[in-house]
Amino acid sequence: MQTHPPHVMLIDDDSAVLGMVCDALTHYGMEVHAFTEAHAALELLEVPDAPQFDLVISDINMEGLDGFDVIHRVKAINPSLPVVLMTGQATLDYAIRAIRMGAANLFQKPLT
Repeated sequence: MQTHPPHVMLIDDDSAVLGMVCDALTHYGMEVHAFTEAHAALELLEVPDAPQFDLVISDINMEGLDGFDVIHRVKAINPSLPVVLMTGQATLDYAIRAIRMGAANLFQKPLT
């Protein structure tokens, strides 16, 4: 039995999308840790006293590390941690690549 609200790591370089998704997840009782840079988010996963995350949600198209980099790094740190990707430019190639890399799902933005 889970004793804490689900901890969700949310990564998107678009602050408007980040705020909207963060508000929605918080409304449903999740504790959201929002980041505009993937590098900073992934560093938190390696901090010993960081929250135990239940889910990572990441945009695909970002400067620096992209969503595919996020999947790769998350799976190297914690293979059982689910990663969901979101993108405004979903293609079949993106979906196939994401699933092959271990993504739990892929959502197209805008999310409604």
